[in-house]
Amino acid sequence: MKKRLLLINPNDRALTYGEFKLIGHITDKSAAYAPAALATIAALTPKTFFEITIVDDRF
Repeated sequence: MKKRLLLINPNDRALTYGEFKLIGHITDKSAAYAPAALATIAALTPKTFFEITIVDDRF
């Protein structure tokens, strides 16, 4: 089973709450889309696969 990870712009969270079920949230704006941030998540849950959805890529 895949867990869905939504990457959203922390400045515009209110715009996404009504439209998406938030399961995962990376709050560090500077690292939100950095491979290192995703690698950290993968390391914490090595047997879990994530379906990554970019909700807002304006920052």
